Amino acid sequence: SEDREPTRPPARVAHGGPKRKTVVQKVINLALHYPKAAARTGDSGRLAALNQPGADLLRRVFAAATEITDVSTARVLETLRDDPDFQYLERIVAEPPLAIETEEDAAKELAASLEHLSEDAKRAADVARIISGNRPGTGPA
Repeated sequence: SEDREPTRPPARVAHGGPKRKTVVQKVINLALHYPKAAARTGDSGRLAALNQPGADLLRRVFAAATEITDVSTARVLETLRDDPDFQYLERIVAEPPLAIETEEDAAKELAASLEHLSEDAKRAADVARIISGNRPGTGPA
């Protein structure tokens, strides 16, 4: 009959497994494990344009890696110890980056990931401009 409730998909059960990391978290993880590669690939212009969640923390990690002369994971973490997001850094750095085994591999991956994030940020900014330009009362008369 028509008055039956529609069938619903089964509720998703949250398993205790690890959550999938965002691209920004993966880049932070890689930058923390390979801070010399981060110091080499951290293009400040590209970093400044990022607007994804976590981009501010990402910029702080790259800045710390760039500013320290004898850079290491421990030194970067020590520099960021008073950061308001330090507990997230501790969680992120706890897992080693997958499939990256050399400083050179890390530099290539960081450069590619930053380029990808930069393109995503630009697209998001373009969409926001288009949307704000099409609001009623703001377009051409």
